[in-house]
Amino acid sequence: EICVVNEGCPPETTFCETFVITEDCFETVNVDETLQDQEIIIRPSITNSDFHIDGLSGNCIIEIIDQNGKLVFQTIVNGDIGTNCDISNLLPGLYYISILNTENKLKKIKRILKM
Repeated sequence: EICVVNEGCPPETTFCETFVITEDCFETVNVDETLQDQEIIIRPSITNSDFHIDGLSGNCIIEIIDQNGKLVFQTIVNGDIGTNCDISNLLPGLYYISILNTENKLKKIKRILKM
């Protein structure tokens, strides 16, 4: 269960969502050790509309995967500049952001919550 609490900004609200991930959904992913040292920052991790990625270099493939493992968005970006991703058209829920280089080697996986 994931809960988000809005404190200090009236009205105080709490949103909770329960996710069930079955064992057959787990997959072992090896991250290329030479790419692990790069600091890739995705912010904010909770959003209604978009998020920003900093720290990419060269061309990168950005994939957004829903909690059921379905690819819902994919694009290739020039990572030498900051990247903004608009997810306002996605349904609320938990999503995984997968960042790969152009040789499909995984650079980073992060989670975001779309409210």
